[in-house]
Amino acid sequence: MDPEMTLTWLEETTLLGEDATARYFRDQSNAFPEMMRRGKAEGRVLVAIIAVAGFGGAEEANLLYVLEDPASPRLEVIVRPAANPVSVATVFPSASLFEREISDGFGIPFRDAFDTRRLFLHEMYPDGFHPLARSKKTRDAGEGRSAPFGFREI
Repeated sequence: MDPEMTLTWLEETTLLGEDATARYFRDQSNAFPEMMRRGKAEGRVLVAIIAVAGFGGAEEANLLYVLEDPASPRLEVIVRPAANPVSVATVFPSASLFEREISDGFGIPFRDAFDTRRLFLHEMYPDGFHPLARSKKTRDAGEGRSAPFGFREI
């Protein structure tokens, strides 16, 4: 199967570049969940969603949606702005874990996410504490606690 023919689901995107392992596409459309549905219908599998700052020289944060096509040796990476992202967990249920991780670490909430629980930050961390966000000043993790945790000496 010709790998070029398998990219019809990415028709609204711009090719940013490619190497031996992946093709990188930029998407800024408003129909992203629908595009992901077409990708899934064509056999794509979501491998990861990664939040990065400064990808490709951009100042704003971006989300990288990494998808695998079983018919191709290269991954397909869709680069989208991280401002106000929409959840794709209804299309790829595994996306929920990636979205929760990004929400915890970077403070980027996903619109229409069905699971907004914390994933790796303990419930004792104050709201607004996002250890991976560098664009905002994060508060000290100990701020807002009523009393320090009482460890037992053994």
